[in-house]
This record gives sequence, structure tokens and C-alpha cells, in this order.
Amino acid sequence: MNLLDITDALNQVAAATGTGGLTLTYGTRYEQNKDADNAVFPKLYLDEPLTSHETIRSNGNTSTVYEVKLFFADKAQPDATPQQQRQTIVQMRALAKEFITRLQQQTYTDERKIFNLQSGTQFTLTDVVNLPYDVGLTGVLLEIDLPVFDYNSNCIV
Repeated sequence: MNLLDITDALNQVAAATGTGGLTLTYGTRYEQNKDADNAVFPKLYLDEPLTSHETIRSNGNTSTVYEVKLFFADKAQPDATPQQQRQTIVQMRALAKEFITRLQQQTYTDERKIFNLQSGTQFTLTDVVNLPYDVGLTGVLLEIDLPVFDYNSNCIV
């Protein structure tokens, strides 16, 4: 799976998450900041550049694990109380968990699974309150390592 494939797969999962889906924007923080000015929220941002960990297997094939950071964001109201900010964070946490569930189910068109998420896979959710972009954003940062199935070899990642 190359970089284009992983962003396509993440975009498909985002489109199926939440009521009406989420729009995925990927790019640097600068590009995300520009996008937020006119975005429809809630929104999903994929931090770039992506890092991957490559492992050479005994048969010469490689396996790949992508280190992914996704920000589930909603527009922050400047005069929002801490309780209102917390409500937004709770909603974004629920979307992040739904997204992970959908990642586990994501398949190629021939029904082969894309991501090799196993029971016990750990991820981190970090609350973000009023991120100081041009438009303030509140939400949750999801950090997860995504191992992909390698269907071009004799082994599975």
C-alpha cells in the first residue's frame, strides 16, 4: 500500500463516520489552518507528512506500519464555557472511536481487509481545546499505528 492508497482508505472511512460522514483534509498544519477558515464542521484532519515503519521479513518482503495522527475537530466558540467545550470533546471522542471501528472493517473492493488492527491495539486520544488557528477548533487528536496487510507477499504484516 502506498501513501496515496492509505489516504484514499482513510478518506473512505471518514466519509462513513458520523451522521453524514466527515470530510478528511490532509496536509501540513498551515494547510489545515487555511482549510478551517471555510470548512464545514465537524471535520477530520490528517497530519502530514506521514511516517511509516518498514520491516524486512525473512523472505525479503517488507511490512509497513503507518504512524497516523488524526484531529477530529469542531469549530470552537470563543465564549464557550468549559462544560460546552467538554461536550464537543465528548462528541469528537465518540467519532474517533467509531472511526477506529470502521478502520477495522475497511476492505478493498475484493473484500480483503486493508488494516491489520488486532485486539489490544493501543491508540491515544488527546483533548484539544480551542486550537489557535484562524478559526478556533476544539476536538480530539487520535494517534494510532496502522499496520497494513501485505497481500503481495507470503506473510501478513
